[in-house]
Amino acid sequence: AMRHRRPSSHLDRFVWTVLFVSAVVAVGPTLSGQCPERSVPVVGLPAAGDEYGTSVDLAGDLAVIGSPGWAPTGGSDVGRVTLSLWNGVSWVSSELPRPASVVDDDRFGQSVAINEGQDVIVVGAPGHDAVAGQAGLVVIYERAPATGLWTVVEEFPGIFAEGHFGWSVAASGDLIAIGQPGGARALGTVS
Repeated sequence: AMRHRRPSSHLDRFVWTVLFVSAVVAVGPTLSGQCPERSVPVVGLPAAGDEYGTSVDLAGDLAVIGSPGWAPTGGSDVGRVTLSLWNGVSWVSSELPRPASVVDDDRFGQSVAINEGQDVIVVGAPGHDAVAGQAGLVVIYERAPATGLWTVVEEFPGIFAEGHFGWSVAASGDLIAIGQPGGARALGTVS
C-alpha cells in the first residue's frame, strides 16, 4: 500500500509512506522522499502456504499482518496475526492471541484493521463454521492501557451459510465496519 501527502512547508516535494509485506517492511517518511528499508522479524518464519501479508494495516508505529493460511502441524488454514512494533531502532514482533473458537479452515487473519488510537484491533475469519458453513467470525481485541496486552473483548459470528462474515474489516476511532460478500442470496452486506 502506498500513501502520499504534501508537507505544508515543501509543497513541491512528496512524502511517501510505503509498507511492503512479504517478509520485509519498508517504512518512511522523509522530507527527501527516500524510504529506508527496515527488516521486520516474523514470529516463526513464514512457510509456503501461510499467505503472510494477505492483509495488513498500520497505525503509527504498529503494523498488523494477517496470515490466513498458517496452520500448526497437521492443521489446515487456521490463520494467525502478527503484530510488529517499531521501537525507533528495530521492529519487535509478537503474535496476537487466537481465541479457542478459531479452528481449521477458519482463515483467521484474512482481514485485519487497527484504529488510529492503537487500542482496538479487528480480525476477520471468514471461513468459521460455528453457526453455519463458512458463515464467518469477527474478533475484536482491546489493548489494556496499563499492561499493553491485547485481549479478546468480543466475538461476532456470521449467521448466513457461506456468508464469509469478516471477509473485510475496517476500524476508525470507535467505529467498526465488517464486510460479508456472500450469504442470503449472495447480495453481500456491510455491518
